[in-house]
Amino acid sequence: MRDLFVTMIVAGMLPVAFLRPVVGVFLWTWLSLMSPHRLTWGFAFDYPFVELVAITTMVGWLLNADRRLIPPTGVVVLFVAFMLWTGVTTLVALDTSIAEPRMIFVMKIFALAFFIMMTVRTREQIHALVWIVVISIGFYSAKGGLFSLLTGGEHRVWGPAGSFITNNNQLALATLMVLPLMRYLQLNSAVRLLRVAMLLLIALSILSVLMSYSRGAFIALCAMLVVFIAKSRNKLAFGSFAAVVLVLALAFAPSEWYERIASIADYQADASSVGRLEIWQFAYDVAKARPLFGGGFDVFFNEAAYARFAPDIQGRSAHSIVFQVLGEHGFVGLALFLGIGIAAWLTGSRIVRLSRNRPELHWAADLARLLQTGLVGYFVAGLFLDLAFFDLAYVFLAMMVMTGWIAQRQASAAEGYAAATLLPDAAPRAALGERQGAG
Repeated sequence: MRDLFVTMIVAGMLPVAFLRPVVGVFLWTWLSLMSPHRLTWGFAFDYPFVELVAITTMVGWLLNADRRLIPPTGVVVLFVAFMLWTGVTTLVALDTSIAEPRMIFVMKIFALAFFIMMTVRTREQIHALVWIVVISIGFYSAKGGLFSLLTGGEHRVWGPAGSFITNNNQLALATLMVLPLMRYLQLNSAVRLLRVAMLLLIALSILSVLMSYSRGAFIALCAMLVVFIAKSRNKLAFGSFAAVVLVLALAFAPSEWYERIASIADYQADASSVGRLEIWQFAYDVAKARPLFGGGFDVFFNEAAYARFAPDIQGRSAHSIVFQVLGEHGFVGLALFLGIGIAAWLTGSRIVRLSRNRPELHWAADLARLLQTGLVGYFVAGLFLDLAFFDLAYVFLAMMVMTGWIAQRQASAAEGYAAATLLPDAAPRAALGERQGAG
């Protein structure tokens, strides 16, 4: 039944996606982030729904008379440069047979972000996209929080098999990033029941993050809550709520959780921490030998690269977005990657400045601040996770770009309306001057 249910939804929406590409992007986002087909047990589990929807949306966009290109902002320029650079590093990779399949996978992630920026054009559409992201990840974070309550937190919280949030670290990071968007919906909902539901979802999501047993996610949660409260409206009220939830969750956590988190301080005795230091050294050595290009995608799984640069260690994940990009794409790739993050943060700050004394743009200021908060969670947790090409991070970038574009359009429209309302019309003044001159 699940297989048929997912198939019927996708099949029914495909014609709409073709005629209205923005709807196709919404469906594409839902399938990419929630991966509902991974909750089935039959033919739908491996069916390429995402590719089918993506192709339909792309064709519909190409044939749409109202199609538009991406706004040329700093984030977009750096994003395009980074995408092109990863293509170059793939061409000169230490092993192209390993790098090329990974590059194709990453380009699919980039494609979704590009099409969000080419189709989302109104406040209502960006609001709908926020709902889709929250529902997609919130389903698993709520499920994980409830699972932890029922089992006493003795088991780690995992995502659906075969998705981008399968393991505990990936789901914890996705939940962390979406927490601020839950707050955005709670702030901008006129329905009291929805506001209460969002607070409950935030509480369950915090518990889900903690019970993932992810040390990187725990550090990121602490850092993000500080930014969260600092950038939130009603700081005292929301700060008190977050503090109570965190204290209750920590009181609920079993002793195994505390032992896991305590290993952060004693990293020298922890085998996984020592392994991370070794792999980071490997990434640096690869980049030092090939400073422009690095080793190419998935160099961390290239046996020949280890034989050349680190014969005494075994291949493993990079466990850091910084060292992952450095090892795979060199210092140039790392500079572009970090530049994208900085540009996205500055875009958010510009949106907040633009929204001052403009009540009609308070929603944009809220969303920009909370997207910034989500990106803080991504980069802090990413220091310990090899998720440089994490689907949700690029969706956040696209949302930040389009929030800025929509806010700028709204501000310009408001200024034009004010000018037309407050100033006399030019044509009557010109006619009056002509009559006076004739007299």
